[in-house]
Amino acid sequence: MDFKQELIKRIKTHPDIFNEIRVETMVDKVDNLISEQQISYVNDPNEDFTLEELEDEQLIDSILRNLQYYIEYEKEMGESDL
Repeated sequence: MDFKQELIKRIKTHPDIFNEIRVETMVDKVDNLISEQQISYVNDPNEDFTLEELEDEQLIDSILRNLQYYIEYEKEMGESDL
């Protein structure tokens, strides 16, 4: 199993994390998706293949945007040591 497959497999064991990253993958096309109401919570990440369909760079960018969001959130809430 290559790195990307293993990473996705582990992400999918945490539905909340999976859904956060999945939404980040849609940032570039969010207007269309919202109007079509395609962004919804995925209860079983194993039934969705959004992450598998991404290029490596897209997956990395999505994970980084998600991490950046949480770092900024923790800073604002005063919960971060960063």
